[in-house]
Amino acid sequence: MGVDVEPALNARFVAFRSATRLSYHQIILDAVEHSYPVLGDLVANALGRGGEVAVPQVKLFERTFVPPPVPVSGRRDRITHTIRITVSNRSMLDDIAAEASSPSRNFMICVALDHYLPVE
Repeated sequence: MGVDVEPALNARFVAFRSATRLSYHQIILDAVEHSYPVLGDLVANALGRGGEVAVPQVKLFERTFVPPPVPVSGRRDRITHTIRITVSNRSMLDDIAAEASSPSRNFMICVALDHYLPVE
């Protein structure tokens, strides 16, 4: 599954991955879980329709152990990230995007990442 992020968010995404050694897949699922209770408000804010948000934590996805990736020297930052995700988790992301009234799954993921990732 491809996830397209804007350059500023991509820099935060890549920095967080480097700092935590988590896969992009794990970070995306963590971001959606972290943001889930307020995702509708976050999407509304991102679309210019918003209100205030809170930050509780919810577990939504099945997880399997994924070893940290091996570093690749000289690799350039990318704007499109391709992740492997189970059919059930992709379906869950689609359902959450619909529930949050997001225009797309990718938009919802970017909103969740923006909420979850630290600002430098």
